[in-house]
Amino acid sequence: MKRFYDRVDSSAGRDACWPWLGCLGTGGYGVFWLRGRNHASHRGMWMLERGEIPAGMFVCHTCD
Repeated sequence: MKRFYDRVDSSAGRDACWPWLGCLGTGGYGVFWLRGRNHASHRGMWMLERGEIPAGMFVCHTCD
């Protein structure tokens, strides 16, 4: 988890957007190596904090 959070700017506080500071992949989305493969960073955060993403569920990458 530390490796992941080292790439997140959470300085604006808990209720603000947390920009990704790590690598970007195709389309400009953040990417993070987790469990043997690259994941979009917003999906990686979900998996680290809440476990597997349920089938058919969307994990948004924007603060909306």
